[in-house]
Amino acid sequence: MKELFLFFIQYGKELLAFTLYIIISYISIKIKNIYNSYINEHTKKNIAELCVNACEQLHSNDTNEEKFIYASENLKQILLEKNIKLSDTEIKVLIESFCYSLEGGNND
Repeated sequence: MKELFLFFIQYGKELLAFTLYIIISYISIKIKNIYNSYINEHTKKNIAELCVNACEQLHSNDTNEEKFIYASENLKQILLEKNIKLSDTEIKVLIESFCYSLEGGNND
């Protein structure tokens, strides 16, 4: 017991500093991951909005399916350049939800 007490007296500050370093590192990594996730989601939505607006302006005479193809291709390309991964389902959901909001939320 005396040896353990002497060990903590001799190395207690270093052990405490090391433990605090590990805890602070873990917390900062978690905060960074949450921040990056938020930024990526925000970026995806903004780029989807830009792509849909661009397709509406540039391809106004095309069918909705052709506009969707143009928007999805542009969205994939831009997100690929920003190293943001997005599945085809997510692309479809983003584009469709923004188109729905453009129409005023009407299902007519």
